Amino acid sequence: MGITNTALRRVIMHEKQIKLIAYASIIALWLVWLADLAIDIRTMFDDGFWQALVNLAPWRVEVATFALFLFPFVSGGVYVLNRGLRQPWLCLMLVFLFSTVCIYMHSSYFYFARAAAYHATLSGAEREAVGALLAEYQSFKNIFGAVFLIGVLVVSVWLFAVVAAGKTVFPRAFSLLGPLTGVLLGRIIKAVSPSAAAALYPVLIPSFWMALLFTVYLLYLLRYGQTNK
Repeated sequence: MGITNTALRRVIMHEKQIKLIAYASIIALWLVWLADLAIDIRTMFDDGFWQALVNLAPWRVEVATFALFLFPFVSGGVYVLNRGLRQPWLCLMLVFLFSTVCIYMHSSYFYFARAAAYHATLSGAEREAVGALLAEYQSFKNIFGAVFLIGVLVVSVWLFAVVAAGKTVFPRAFSLLGPLTGVLLGRIIKAVSPSAAAALYPVLIPSFWMALLFTVYLLYLLRYGQTNK
């Protein structure tokens, strides 16, 4: 009986830890979304990305930069998510994106902003040289951005396929939740009304849909467990 009680206490403690990890991941992802809004991620791949940082308040750059500390919590949520997805390779790709590309991108904001501010104080040949260096840095950053976008595309299609096919514990309708949904909606809305797309920008960027995905999936998993309903 003592062994049984000990084992039961361990199970209960483990489930409490799972809930804590899930809630921490959900909160972290919504904070990442706010950080993306702070940096105005729309300009991420534009030629004027670093020039736009000059006009941002320092606190916004700092918020976007320090968001890198949130990604370990997000990766913890992937562990919980896999209990329902049962797709370890898919979840490994998510962890890879969160722990490499996302951390790099957020860590770069502060350095871009400081260098851009310095560039704005220069003139002549010095300004041109620093501008060329910043452009080179941005080209390098865009490689990571491309890896992120390709990774998000792969994850979104993969997730849609397995959930829509009923290979997970989640309802098939959940397959419509994903970063790719936001990207497609953004493209459609922008084609119809660019002004509407600009107004809806906060809810069309990938981080919003990633936060929504984790929130819905993890809360469902915590509510109904790891068996199909």
